[in-house]
Amino acid sequence: MSCYAPAEFVSTTDAELGVGIALKEDPFRGARVLGYPRWAIGKYLWLRARVAAGTLRRDAAWMQNLREAGILRGYLSEVRARKE
Repeated sequence: MSCYAPAEFVSTTDAELGVGIALKEDPFRGARVLGYPRWAIGKYLWLRARVAAGTLRRDAAWMQNLREAGILRGYLSEVRARKE
């Protein structure tokens, strides 16, 4: 199965979706590391590793990981920008 959308487009669009999610939710008040929510750092790094590992395959699982990483990247950038 091939991917119809370029990875950069999907990643950028999903990052914008993540920003929207962060703006919609209440401000995060939990533990932070370097301004980022602590729980999200590990999840983002895990997703980025899975994307890197699946780059040659580029199957449906790779696309799902790419999309989740993009959403989380947008969420993290917005949450850090709004940190209190």
